[in-house]
Amino acid sequence: MAALNWAYMPVYVWILRIIWLAGIPVGLFAFVHAALQRAEAFTAVDKLTKIAWLGITGAAAVVLLKEGKILLERQWRYPLGRAFWEVPAGKLEAGEDPALCAARELEEETGYASDTWTPLGTICPGIGYSNEVISLYLAENPRKGSRHLDPGEFLDLAWIPFEEAVRMAETGEIDDAKTIGALFRAEKCLEKRTGIKR
Repeated sequence: MAALNWAYMPVYVWILRIIWLAGIPVGLFAFVHAALQRAEAFTAVDKLTKIAWLGITGAAAVVLLKEGKILLERQWRYPLGRAFWEVPAGKLEAGEDPALCAARELEEETGYASDTWTPLGTICPGIGYSNEVISLYLAENPRKGSRHLDPGEFLDLAWIPFEEAVRMAETGEIDDAKTIGALFRAEKCLEKRTGIKR
């Protein structure tokens, strides 16, 4: 592993705090440090500058629709110290197809599975500090699967009318970026399919 670069210390401290709060052994800091990418690049005015960003494998997020309602999760997020309304989502395993990740995370977090999937494109939530790409999906006609949360993962589930969820995103009651993106993409997808503007 390369020696620590003290210029990046604020980023290291932030990452270590997340690791500590999540209860992950600090020995895994080597993995996180390896995810910190560095490069030199020319700016718009041809000035050489150093840049750093977090290298993240990516994620997938799912809008699960059943009879006009969607399934939202209520989950505590330690970095901001509060609970958020979110669609089911999770990180890709190395080399994992985003569609398979979406199906896996949906069943693990909610206990539901689906055979009806519509891709909704991707979003890039942290372009100033990360290369993360989140793939979005609409899943319909859910069936019961097998819920098995990760150790230390706690979340509540709620079926909420789709229009109400979109309103919550519009007013800021839902302020998680991936959830907002997924809801608005799903709304446009359903409008195109039905010809009815919601």
